[in-house]
Amino acid sequence: MLAVFANSCGQGSLQGGESGEVEPRYMVQASFVSVAFIATSFLGMSMSTALSNVLLWTYIRSAGSAVLWVYSSVLLQILVKPEVLGRVIAIEFALAVGNEGLSSFVAAFAIDEVKLGVLQVCMCVGVLGWDLFCGLGFYVYKSWWGRMLIS
Repeated sequence: MLAVFANSCGQGSLQGGESGEVEPRYMVQASFVSVAFIATSFLGMSMSTALSNVLLWTYIRSAGSAVLWVYSSVLLQILVKPEVLGRVIAIEFALAVGNEGLSSFVAAFAIDEVKLGVLQVCMCVGVLGWDLFCGLGFYVYKSWWGRMLIS
């Protein structure tokens, strides 16, 4: 499982940067697609607990998350003023670490207290991911800031 995760993170990072473009527009679009990969992988994992299914969807999720992590960090470095960049990156990292713990807590609560199965939790995360994908799409393509980034 760790080998699949490590390989897909490497492949995702390489594929995401293969074109050589570092324009914010390209990174926003690639990050947007990465969210779809992550959400779809959770929906795929909700189909079966078979090892082959879990490995396949873990590979896809890891590739998407690698691109999303790299490009979101680069976008912060490009778009944030240098005098506050350190604080912004510290907040980003603190939120990432905090959300790792929160996601474990929510999943455990859903399984132990709400009595959902593992597949049902994956389905809920996948649906939540697609909600995030649709919300990001609306924001990026309808807001003035988003139009500025993709034009």
